[in-house]
Amino acid sequence: MLDTLADRGQGEYCFMSDEPEGIGASTYRLALGDPLREMVEGDVTLTWTFGADYQGIKLSSFLGNTGRFLAVHRDVSDLVKRHRCDDLEVVPFMLRDHRKRVKSSDYVFLNPIGAVDCMNLALSVVRRARSGDVLDVPKMVLDPAKLVSAPDLFRVREVPSRYLFSGDLVDAIRAAGFTNFVFRELAMG
Repeated sequence: MLDTLADRGQGEYCFMSDEPEGIGASTYRLALGDPLREMVEGDVTLTWTFGADYQGIKLSSFLGNTGRFLAVHRDVSDLVKRHRCDDLEVVPFMLRDHRKRVKSSDYVFLNPIGAVDCMNLALSVVRRARSGDVLDVPKMVLDPAKLVSAPDLFRVREVPSRYLFSGDLVDAIRAAGFTNFVFRELAMG
């Protein structure tokens, strides 16, 4: 599972704590896997500015952020697209520094649409609201039988703001030397 906070803004890399600009209140779509296609067609330009409270300025392959967005350099996007991904939106944006100067236009949001039923709910710890909605999953255990036909990058049905990567895709990202990716291995059962 990808930790979208990455180095948590403590290191040399830039860190994003604000929301992207250009799509208004629809930024939630990027965090939850809802389609954004119709909102970013045409002349819409998304921009994203470094978090003002963080000192890092070095660009990385993955941009750590508080919004749970999958924001990557185009080279990462190209690698991901060579793997099994069902419905994946690629939304370009312009990256700006603390002073709102353009730093790069080589970044995209990857937005896997939908989510996969992949958890073993009997072995996982899931905190729910009285309504039954999932509040948090402090312990996630994956069901291997449910992963047989899963794509190489997908969201978890119970918590769609979490991204799961196959071992093959993680290995490819590491082999390519992409920076600032922090993965956590999950239990199977």
